[in-house]
Amino acid sequence: MTRWMAEGLNLLERILRAFIALLMVLLLSLTFIQVVARYVMHSPFTGTDQLSRIALVWLTFLAAAVAVREDKNIRIEVLVRRLSPNAAKWNATVLDLLLLCFLTVFSAKAYEVTRIGSFQHIIATPFSYAAIYSSIFAGSLLMLLFVALRILNRHGIFGFRELRKER
Repeated sequence: MTRWMAEGLNLLERILRAFIALLMVLLLSLTFIQVVARYVMHSPFTGTDQLSRIALVWLTFLAAAVAVREDKNIRIEVLVRRLSPNAAKWNATVLDLLLLCFLTVFSAKAYEVTRIGSFQHIIATPFSYAAIYSSIFAGSLLMLLFVALRILNRHGIFGFRELRKER
């Protein structure tokens, strides 16, 4: 992978992490406002629960994309640890190819649901359900990108070696 591509991916990851942090602050703030309004003022705001739901779904799918980028997606590794390094590499590739297939179908369905949801409005907010469903589409596209890059990186296909930032 060229240096500018690696730097672009690292920038994308930093932006994703910043947006995730922002979503966490927003979710915490909205939840706090809900509790205060409901139990202290005895007059809950309308729409804060819906906005919290939107923030939570975006947070979930963007964080899942970052987890895939970091290769932290859930796997059962009891048997993999007993494989030779080469067999483990091919096992990971097969699993990633299956994940690519799943994410391709998932992305297509998420797009369809987003289109349908754009005509349905979320009560007490200015948003349609596309605001929620687009997070699924965006997160699955990011996961597709990161899994494809992980496969290319693992096998050095076309000289594709990722330059990861040090943590």
